[in-house]
Amino acid sequence: MLLSEQWRRWLRWGVSVGVLLLSLLLALRLVEWEAFLGALRYAAQERLWWFVPVIVAAHLVRAWRWQLLIEAALGRRPHLGNAFAAVMIGYAVNAIVPRAGELIRPYVLSRREMMPLATLVSGVIVERLLDAVTVVLLLVIGLAAFTEELFAAMTGGAGSAAVGVAVGVALLGATVVLLARIRQWGGWIVRLLARWRPRWSHHGQQILEELRAGVSVLGEPWRSGVLVLLTAVLWVLYWVPLYGLFWVFELPLGPVEAFQVLVVSSVAIALAPTPSAAGVYHVAVQLTLMEFFAVAPARALAYATVAHGLNTLIMLVLGGLCWLWQQRRPQR
Repeated sequence: MLLSEQWRRWLRWGVSVGVLLLSLLLALRLVEWEAFLGALRYAAQERLWWFVPVIVAAHLVRAWRWQLLIEAALGRRPHLGNAFAAVMIGYAVNAIVPRAGELIRPYVLSRREMMPLATLVSGVIVERLLDAVTVVLLLVIGLAAFTEELFAAMTGGAGSAAVGVAVGVALLGATVVLLARIRQWGGWIVRLLARWRPRWSHHGQQILEELRAGVSVLGEPWRSGVLVLLTAVLWVLYWVPLYGLFWVFELPLGPVEAFQVLVVSSVAIALAPTPSAAGVYHVAVQLTLMEFFAVAPARALAYATVAHGLNTLIMLVLGGLCWLWQQRRPQR
């Protein structure tokens, strides 16, 4: 069994590395290195630090949204600084091991605030559900507004992305159904445990109650309205740096084009099996700029590299600093 788990781990890493290498190969196949490096040097001379407060603000809004979800579930609100630190630590882990940060984040906050882990995990699930709904909504708007461009891009070799989107939508629907019926399927599992493993049933019932508390916010209209508002602000903050980088690279593109890049990059991040969507993000953004707006391959890849690299650098630096800060501060 241990060997089987080890092989599964190696398989996951192999898939991630394979996708990363294939993505880099696709991204670099048409690039002129001199033009690419020149674009990177030019961007480095610009004031990229202007985007840092916007990116940090987006992470802070995400922590605030998670904080409200936890308050709805437990009746008390964790310290915003602790929630923000947990979010950044989770993102830093995601930059190394894909998706692992989604479990590290609630674990860190659970230890810091002495809160039930299952409830914090369910809060993360609701958060990701909100993000998934937003991505689907953005995709629908994009399909409606830019049908011709998207069709041209998909028939040009990115048709497999449509399959990925369909799978993502199906998984989203399944998640919604499971969360809506958590009482039914959770109770069935607890009864099964009581029959076959009586000593486990008590722990199963406790976890079920914590999960149920975590999704209780979905039944409170006023709080749901606040979460929707924060989600909208969060995605506007994601959009701002993408638009601002058009100015940095002197691309004659506007806010609508930045919205298109946001749609494509969001889908790429949601589906990518690589750490921080590395490689997949670069190919998706590069193809979007090339196929939709006729941007030169080298400049398009430089744009994607800076956009991804700036976010990843901030996540790693802040995640490391937050981890050190959490280690030095006494637990509450």
